[in-house]
Amino acid sequence: MERGIFTVVDFDEGGVRGTPENQRLVCVLDDGGKLAIWGNEEDSANIQAVSGRTPPFKIECEYRHPGEPQARKYGHTHWVRQDCSLRVLP
Repeated sequence: MERGIFTVVDFDEGGVRGTPENQRLVCVLDDGGKLAIWGNEEDSANIQAVSGRTPPFKIECEYRHPGEPQARKYGHTHWVRQDCSLRVLP
């Protein structure tokens, strides 16, 4: 697991997407990357912390890189699981 600070400049896919068991919010980053924040109906604290914000804003979070097939298919550069720490910076 890695940790970083990212500047979110937009949201992709029109906001929160997926099923109650597998939700995601994809953030477009200032460097052109896409950070996908994952959650589910029972644990969506990270998604909720970010979804109501108006870009641009910064977040600090733990993340991992998606596998090559997923990165190629979806364009995601970083994944934040629901059990990773995430906070919006002032």
